[in-house]
This record gives sequence, structure tokens and C-alpha cells, in this order.
Amino acid sequence: MSGNHNQEVGRAGETAACEYLSKRGYQIVERNFNDIQWGELDIIAIKDKTLIFVEVKSRLSNQYGNPEEAVTKHKLSSLKRTANFYVMKHPYYPTLLRIDVVAVILDHKTLTPLSFDLFIDATT
Repeated sequence: MSGNHNQEVGRAGETAACEYLSKRGYQIVERNFNDIQWGELDIIAIKDKTLIFVEVKSRLSNQYGNPEEAVTKHKLSSLKRTANFYVMKHPYYPTLLRIDVVAVILDHKTLTPLSFDLFIDATT
């Protein structure tokens, strides 16, 4: 699969995840925050007075494992570091924080979502 197609799959998964989260009461405040030194955050949202950093993993099948399996301890550590930087730059957001993961399986032809799994507070 080419890099461009991987990016398409990622964008489609993030868009689908935003819709999925919005339907569950998440208020999306930013997408694709990126700092060259600190890293990237896919989705930043607020729900129940908590600032939530959402990592989205999208796949076209489970053939090579579930999407959430790509969120390693190292990745979580990087997300925490980037989230802390984001909070420093945005002190007006809630001080309760957490990291969620949304795993999305997309149809390989249409890139429409087939399934979602939400892992709340993925660091615990």
C-alpha cells in the first residue's frame, strides 16, 4: 500500500472517529495538532469537564492485528509528552486530562467505517 493511500486511510479514519465521538458527547476542539518538536495529536476534545487527547488507529482489516495494537507504551509516552505541551500552550482548557484511543476498521473500497472500538483512558 502506498504512502498516499495510507494517508487517505488515516484521514478517513480520523474523520469517522470525530463523527463517532461527537455522537457520544465529545466536543471536538482541534484536529491534527502538530508541533515539530513535541509531536502530533490526532483529536483533542472535551467531555465531562475533561480534556481528552484521542489517538486514532485505522485499518482496512484485522488481518495484521487490531488497530489499537499499534498504540504501544512508547507511543503512549509520546502522546503524554505532547499532551502536556498542548496543555501548557492552552491553559484555559480543563485541567482533568486523559488519553483515549479509537480503533476504526474501514471498508477497503469506500473507506467508510465498518466498526469502531473506543478505549477510554488508554494509559491505565
